[in-house]
Amino acid sequence: MARRARIVSLALGLSMVLVLVGWALFALRAPENCTYDPLEGLPSFALVSASIAGFVGGHLLGRWIEASAVVRRPDRDDAPGGGVRGGLNTASGSRAASLTVQGLLVLFLALSVGLLAYETLALADTARNWPITYYVRCFAHTNPVPAGIGALALSLLMGQWVWYPARGGAS
Repeated sequence: MARRARIVSLALGLSMVLVLVGWALFALRAPENCTYDPLEGLPSFALVSASIAGFVGGHLLGRWIEASAVVRRPDRDDAPGGGVRGGLNTASGSRAASLTVQGLLVLFLALSVGLLAYETLALADTARNWPITYYVRCFAHTNPVPAGIGALALSLLMGQWVWYPARGGAS
């Protein structure tokens, strides 16, 4: 149950983010009056509130999932009575999953470095290239509700990842 809840929550959050990014890239056209000024008033408050709610909600969801997870043996332990070969056979599926997750993490970090490099170069000369923050502000000005959904989804994922509860009940 807890594993399914974790997979469903991560899949929903990631799919919401990917749908919004795809929509922004392929279906939206920036209006002529698009501005990159910071949001003010109620839209700003709503986006910040959605981000905080998502971050706290991600932590609470991770805490609930961790509390209801079944305690399992570490992958490095041998299976009872199976010897080294039995331990390797039962752990091969989890090793493949571990390698997949580690590979995806490397891709995520490489993408983050690339985006940060672009942001740095774009901020050096904003007349030549718009920084990513300008695109985000333009999207928030023209589409505040989808921007709020995206902020909620990203914060939910970050709340599960960054503010993950410690094992044993302490957080």
